[in-house]
Amino acid sequence: MAEATVARDPSGEALILLGSTKVMERARVWVVTVMEMEAFLRAGTRDPEAWQALLERQRAGREGYYAAVRDDLALPPGHPARWPLPPASSTWPHR
Repeated sequence: MAEATVARDPSGEALILLGSTKVMERARVWVVTVMEMEAFLRAGTRDPEAWQALLERQRAGREGYYAAVRDDLALPPGHPARWPLPPASSTWPHR
C-alpha cells in the first residue's frame, strides 16, 4: 500500500498543477471513496450491501473524474475516451 501511495504522488502533483477546479473536486470525491474502501477492507468488515454501495460510489466517482478531465481537455465528440462502455453486468458477470 505504501509503495502504491508513493508511486501515485507524481501523478497527483501534476493534477494539482494542471487540473481545473472541477477536475480537482471530482478527483477528491473519487479518492475519498477509495480511502473509505481501504478502511472498510482493513477493518475486516463483512457487509456485502455496504461494500456494494461503496463500489457504486467509487465507480460513479471515477466516471465523474474522467468526465471532468475529458471536458477540461475539450476532447471532441467521438474521441475514444467518450465511447460508452458495456454495462458492468455484461463485463463482470461475477459481481
